[in-house]
Amino acid sequence: LSAPVKALIRQVGADGYETIFIGMSALYNNPDKKLLDEFCSDAFPVERVVMCSDIVAALYGLTLGAPGVMTVSGTGMMGAAIDSGGKLVYSGGWGYLLNDEGSCYSIGLKGIMAALRDIEGIGAPTILTGRLLEFYKVSDSREFLEYLYSSEVPARVIAYFATEVLSAYKKKDTSARAIIGETVKILVTHTVKLINSVNTNAGSLRVGVYGDLFEKNEDILNLFKKKLYRTHPEIKIEIPSVPPEAGAVIYGLMRQRPGGYKDIINKLASYYIV
Repeated sequence: LSAPVKALIRQVGADGYETIFIGMSALYNNPDKKLLDEFCSDAFPVERVVMCSDIVAALYGLTLGAPGVMTVSGTGMMGAAIDSGGKLVYSGGWGYLLNDEGSCYSIGLKGIMAALRDIEGIGAPTILTGRLLEFYKVSDSREFLEYLYSSEVPARVIAYFATEVLSAYKKKDTSARAIIGETVKILVTHTVKLINSVNTNAGSLRVGVYGDLFEKNEDILNLFKKKLYRTHPEIKIEIPSVPPEAGAVIYGLMRQRPGGYKDIINKLASYYIV
């Protein structure tokens, strides 16, 4: 990370930086000094680092610190909200060891299990069976298991299969449709919980969605919207215009409140919002 930071400093013609704001995946709450020490090592002075979860960065990019909700579904799943008092509330983010419900990892895992049950003759027939063997370039289920358990990052190997489940969903495969239907239901449930945690008028509430499941699958996004609008028709669901990178800066500025920080935030946001 230090290399692109140095490149950015050269690009803007600066001598250095006052603070570096980092949106960190796998971070649930604000880090303590020990974690900052471990992460920064010799790359950055700890006293100049403000770090938050990447979902918080995405959320601040959406609302600029105002009340709102963010639901992220990519390899993993997590939700977060800011209430009217500025308090952060989280939901999900359980990680792959607990199946990470609502994520592409969970979709991939359930798709693989549906295929293996079909192969074993204990589950419903599904086109995912043939796709499993072809996708991983194996001849049978045992060869697939050898490949999976010898992989350096098996969680990623499993998450990749979500693309096949999504493809089978579009072909109206029964198993795939059940997996996607359950996933969207879980995402909606987390989002409703977060909406209810925000002490503000729901009519003015912005709900952001982020991650490959939403951004690369318009039909899934539309299904999510349809289900959420049934109970909360007055909210606004959107993919944020301001990216999490800028959201991390906005979060850090609102934490530190240097002189003129509101003008800096508005100028930064206006760069992305047309």
